[in-house]
Amino acid sequence: MVGRTVPGECSPEAGPASGDMRAHLNPTRMREISVLADQLASRLDTLCPSCGVPGYGPVDRESGLPCGMCGGATSSTSATIHGCARCPHRSRHPREDGRRSADPAFCDFCNP
Repeated sequence: MVGRTVPGECSPEAGPASGDMRAHLNPTRMREISVLADQLASRLDTLCPSCGVPGYGPVDRESGLPCGMCGGATSSTSATIHGCARCPHRSRHPREDGRRSADPAFCDFCNP
C-alpha cells in the first residue's frame, strides 16, 4: 500500500493532527454544556411570582453602577431584571456580588 492511506489515518501531507472538537468528545465543551444544562434546569424550576409559569429569570440588565471615585454612572451592571416569558411581570434584583460601586477604570469621566 505504498502512497495510500488507510481510512482513519493521517497522510504526511495532511499536516499536524488536531484534537476532536465535537462536543461529545471534548472535555472542555462537555463541562460548559453541563453548566448550561444546570442553568436551564434551574431556570425551568423557577416559577413566575405573578402567573406561575416556569422559566422566570434574568431577561435584561440595568447599567449605571456608580463610580467609586466620582459617583457618576458607569456602564457596569447595577442590577439584573428578571422577567416572565408569558406575562409582563418584571422585578429588579441588585448585583449578586454586593458591589455598590465600580472601579474608576470603568468610568467614562475618570478614565476617558
